[in-house]
Amino acid sequence: MRRVIQMSKLNRNIKILIIGSCLSSVGDWLNILALMTLVVKLSDYGGALAVLMILRAMPKIIFGPFIAGIIDKLNKKKALLITCIISSILVLLIPLSKNIYEIYIISCFLSTINIVVSPTIRSIIPSIVKDDELISVNSIFSSLNSIIDIVSPILSGIILTIFGLSKCFYIDSISFIVFGIMLIFLKLNYSNNNSQKISYNFVDICNNSKRSLKYILDNMYLFKVLQGMFLANLSMGIIYVSEIIFLKIFLGIDPDMYGSFVSIVGIGLVIGSILISKLHRFELYNLFSFGVYLMGVTIVFFSFSNKLYFLIPLLIIEGIGEAFFSITSITIIQQNTNESNRASVLTLNDSLSKVAYIVSMGCAGILIDIIGAKYTILISGIISALYFIIWIKNYTKTMETSVTEK
Repeated sequence: MRRVIQMSKLNRNIKILIIGSCLSSVGDWLNILALMTLVVKLSDYGGALAVLMILRAMPKIIFGPFIAGIIDKLNKKKALLITCIISSILVLLIPLSKNIYEIYIISCFLSTINIVVSPTIRSIIPSIVKDDELISVNSIFSSLNSIIDIVSPILSGIILTIFGLSKCFYIDSISFIVFGIMLIFLKLNYSNNNSQKISYNFVDICNNSKRSLKYILDNMYLFKVLQGMFLANLSMGIIYVSEIIFLKIFLGIDPDMYGSFVSIVGIGLVIGSILISKLHRFELYNLFSFGVYLMGVTIVFFSFSNKLYFLIPLLIIEGIGEAFFSITSITIIQQNTNESNRASVLTLNDSLSKVAYIVSMGCAGILIDIIGAKYTILISGIISALYFIIWIKNYTKTMETSVTEK
């Protein structure tokens, strides 16, 4: 109820972004489920789904750094509107596709277009809410998206069963159109945006991206967040590959049930999102570091657990840790950037984190074959838990600086 009251107090602009992005997230879930079903129908190749997921992830790694070079100079409202229109059209083309290669191409284009969406929305938020409201607004975004992640797989399955495969894509296309219509009513100030000339020269784009990367490396808080997110994504990439095998071997749980365990993590994400909005008195970086460390330690305990009644609370705590570091990382970036570089920094952070995630997923398969799922999960937990060393080191430096100033 309290979350509803908070939503009612928000201004119209932020409500449009929250409702629109939630609607889009539901559509994305429906799209993923329908795509996976379609790929299985069109191909007998066992690795076809893996190819699909890789092609969906790769654009953020390959094109993300280049998009970071121009994203801050775009009119953000127009950029979101254009992505909604193009995405709606691309989704409509999927049921018309005759073979799996056309599906791959369209999916790759969709993922490329959508690179712009999340960083743009996050970069808009600081310009339409007060600074002291950032953590609360980000927690609302996170908790609602976590609820969607829990509910959407079930809802998508029901829609797929009732309406059939083709209509799922039509419904997803409509979700983009509705979001686009909502964006028309978004009121933003573009005084800074319009004064910047956009150059699509490859060298200029690369230079802009380099400047954004240098800005991250030179800013103490942004660099620490990048370190933490890199380690966290290394852990998450490993855990999401090895967890399903661990559950099958040590608990005899069918892989078809894995989605239920992901939903349990989602419950932790919702709880963490609510908790983080109440912890204003704590420094954001300490909350971020605690989140990375908490997830790591929880995963370590997970690797030694073979009872379901131990695993369920551990998965919830893992979700709380994820909520802590994901919400605070976005807020720290928002507070340590300005309108001229905020979206590019967010895009680069996403791209670099995705590199860690993809690499660790590949390494997980190799590690599982060599040392087994249990010890692979243990390694993934240790990776994040090691961030405690960086946390303490930074805390000691801060205390020494504080004493010197006194």
